[in-house]
Amino acid sequence: MTGVHMSDDKIEVEVTHRGKRCGGTAAKAGVGLGTALAVTISWSLNKSILWAILHGIFSWLYVIYYAIKYA
Repeated sequence: MTGVHMSDDKIEVEVTHRGKRCGGTAAKAGVGLGTALAVTISWSLNKSILWAILHGIFSWLYVIYYAIKYA
């Protein structure tokens, strides 16, 4: 079972695998909101892990580029 909970300052992900809770906050994992958005947008457009990683590195720059180009 998977759950995602968002608040003003963090995204918390909860995953249950074989009855054991695995998860934590995205901030603890080192993934910010801009990176998560960039990777999600990139994957939905390109279906390529390499592009998703590259766009995740650029983070908010790619999100802003996407908003300008496709809005």
